[in-house]
Amino acid sequence: MNATKPVLLAIDTALQGCSVAVTDSEQVLYTKVYQETEISNAVLIGRYTEEAINWCQEHGYQIAAIATTDGPGSYTGLRIGASLAKGLAFGRSIPLIAVSTLQLLLAGLPSFAGETVTLLDAGHGNAYQQTFDAQGGPCDKATFVTISSEWHAPTESRIVYVGSLPVEGTAVAPPTAETLATVARSYWLEERYVDTAYWEPNYVKPYKAVVGQNKVLERLKLSKQA
Repeated sequence: MNATKPVLLAIDTALQGCSVAVTDSEQVLYTKVYQETEISNAVLIGRYTEEAINWCQEHGYQIAAIATTDGPGSYTGLRIGASLAKGLAFGRSIPLIAVSTLQLLLAGLPSFAGETVTLLDAGHGNAYQQTFDAQGGPCDKATFVTISSEWHAPTESRIVYVGSLPVEGTAVAPPTAETLATVARSYWLEERYVDTAYWEPNYVKPYKAVVGQNKVLERLKLSKQA
């Protein structure tokens, strides 16, 4: 038995589907992924997380930190993942780790001497973009861009993207909690944590809420005015 051996629990709901993973200081030990759209992340991620926690208890592992995706990505998905991760971190009095979705696109790729531009398809010809140096460190902040004929990456840079974007580069699969766990492992070992109380996902593009209208009440109001 690996009694009280510390592990990191990773939770990802940033893109399509949801997933969880457990890693120790060397390798990923457990994963569960759902990449369809028929069932909401909000319905599944709690169950998946509970199963991962039970697996840790059954195998003698102690969850020492929680990792989640920092964004950008689905606004609703990021909120779900952040709420769950923060709740677990608070409830267990353990640290929280947040990793940029765009940084996860670099995981598993061969090293590159220059800069790498990462792009995440945001639909309707738009994308989230961020540039990283040869060591994987960010060169700028994530931005929301339109991929038009005027868009171009810096000269001699590598382009890595997720989705259906009209660019020449390396297409990669959407990252999952396993990817997150692999990258967050170094954050954990280096104790690169976020402030659990004040951290919130990096949505990049401001969210604009639409005020719903009750059509029945609106019709009654109009009929009274008539």
